[in-house]
Amino acid sequence: MSGPTLAMALRQRRTSTALSGLAMIVVILLVGALFPSLSDTIGTLELPEGVAELLGNADYGTVTGWMQGEIGAVYGPLVLAATAITGASALLAGEEESGGLAFLLAHPVSRRALLLAKATGVAIAVLVVAAMTLIGLLAGVAVAGGGIAPGNLAALAL
Repeated sequence: MSGPTLAMALRQRRTSTALSGLAMIVVILLVGALFPSLSDTIGTLELPEGVAELLGNADYGTVTGWMQGEIGAVYGPLVLAATAITGASALLAGEEESGGLAFLLAHPVSRRALLLAKATGVAIAVLVVAAMTLIGLLAGVAVAGGGIAPGNLAALAL
């Protein structure tokens, strides 16, 4: 793997990764802030079986169920998948559009090393968003009233 190529891949994903992570923190804080006002009424909802399964069969009357249903089943997978998919789709196609492909091809980097560096950059971006999701979960659960162990939140973010 080429170190300079990895550094370039990380620089290219820097803004989108930071914005995705910050957006997750904001969304989780909002979800956590909504729980105290909705916990009495939302826990009594009778959801159809298919919808309940889609939301992970979460008990929305508890902080754990609320975070599992909203973040663990909806927002978290959506943002992490979007980060991975957009990163993977821009592995080399983005290089051609931005004009960086000519620069890459001018240097003696094997295709395997180039692909490995780019894929590692995408993997690091996904891990950074997951870490920022954990930070958001820690803050969001505190805003919601607490009650979930940090290890369980780390498992949810993972």
